[in-house]
Amino acid sequence: MLIVDNILHPSDFTDNSAAALRYARGLSQLHVINVVEGSASALTMELGSMPGGAVGETADQRMLRVLDHHGITSDEVVAVSVQGDPHSEILHYAERHALGMIVMGTHGRRKLAQILMGSVAERVVRRSTCPVLTAPEEH
Repeated sequence: MLIVDNILHPSDFTDNSAAALRYARGLSQLHVINVVEGSASALTMELGSMPGGAVGETADQRMLRVLDHHGITSDEVVAVSVQGDPHSEILHYAERHALGMIVMGTHGRRKLAQILMGSVAERVVRRSTCPVLTAPEEH
């Protein structure tokens, strides 16, 4: 029997990530990570262009607001924002913290990039040393 003590949920703050968050929330101790690509100014522009995002809002502030929106307090989860390549940072975080499972959405923000380069979820599934549960996009 598989017993998972700690789960990692990569979030890009989209509705698709929220679906995976709902799966992960009730399973175990939850870690939530947001990986930001690019510079801090690119992050501010990106968050400001997202629904509900405020220009100048940091990734950490956005994380807390999204968790609060889903009724999750910062006491219930380990929440971090890091900068780097999304699939690499997700895998490194899971390994560093010896997490037993990753629960993530199957679609993020960048549809064209997924077609050209493959999705972050696909790369995580192929390279992860722990089980990965993917939650499909809700319609």
